[in-house]
Amino acid sequence: MLNVTVISAIFLQGTTFMGGSFHRAVPEVLYTKAQLCRQSKLRRCLKEATRYFAPSRLYWHKGTASVFKLTASAWGRQRSPQPYLAGGMNRLETPSCRCSVKASCQVDSFRERITSEAEDLVANFFPKKLLELDGFLKEPILNIHDLTQIHSDMNLPVPDPILLTNSHDGLDGPNMKKRKLEDREETFQGTKVFVMPNGMLKSNQQLVDIIEKVKPEIRLLIEKCNTVKMWVQLLIPRIEDGNNFGVSIQEETVAELRTVESEAASYLDQISRYYITRAKLVSKIAKYPHVEDYRRTVTEIDEKEYISLRLIISELRNQYVTLHDMILKNIEKIKRPRSSNAETLY
Repeated sequence: MLNVTVISAIFLQGTTFMGGSFHRAVPEVLYTKAQLCRQSKLRRCLKEATRYFAPSRLYWHKGTASVFKLTASAWGRQRSPQPYLAGGMNRLETPSCRCSVKASCQVDSFRERITSEAEDLVANFFPKKLLELDGFLKEPILNIHDLTQIHSDMNLPVPDPILLTNSHDGLDGPNMKKRKLEDREETFQGTKVFVMPNGMLKSNQQLVDIIEKVKPEIRLLIEKCNTVKMWVQLLIPRIEDGNNFGVSIQEETVAELRTVESEAASYLDQISRYYITRAKLVSKIAKYPHVEDYRRTVTEIDEKEYISLRLIISELRNQYVTLHDMILKNIEKIKRPRSSNAETLY
């Protein structure tokens, strides 16, 4: 006999209950949630129950009573309980989740590809790129000390002043009648634009050349950091109590890689803001050509962007150095975050 606390049951085929126990011919029994709340207790109860009947379906009902229902379809045979999902019921998750063989092979091949690629990035690509960027910083285009050399011609001449005369005193000849253009004016739909007298106003070509070299480096750093971050995340073991020092090192490495990605993305944002700010200032110069402050502001913006671009290249180099050094110093804990218990015995 299996002693359980019975909440309710369906009496079929002359089933009898005596003092909280049941015979093995019981087709359906309801248990309280408190009795089977722990997984180990649930397994023990099910294993013991298969001696009397074969459980085929297991439900967890979230009603007011919160009960487990165990349905027996036959007895005399030992069968493992199968989780089942029905309307209004929540499926009890099994301890292990099995996937198909094909999907498992595809995931394993992906992990192997990411592992080999990330290890090559840390060992070979990062040192190579930091040397390239260090050489790029020594080029003459990034070592201009006199910042007036990067100024560009605005190509917006100052128009001649308009002379105004007072003709109300009658000394300037007969007054000319104002032409009425209301009848001959044609209405056009659209937006009024400023006409540049010398054609399109170009950007600062020196800064554009530097930006075109820096943007691929930023994109490359983001992609490579993402690959290494995925590799470290796949090496993180399952959550356990204790022995998590190596896991904390992995998490710090992932956080550093995520920070590098965010900073690199902000560099692209900074370049876009430079173009937008400069375009607004140039339009102000076209609208107010006599204001010298707008022209000086454009040169200040160009100088600031030149210094920022050189700083961006330095940061890209430093990030490659930092990631290479950090990962190599902790490579053992990153690959094996938890030591086995057998190693501590000897």
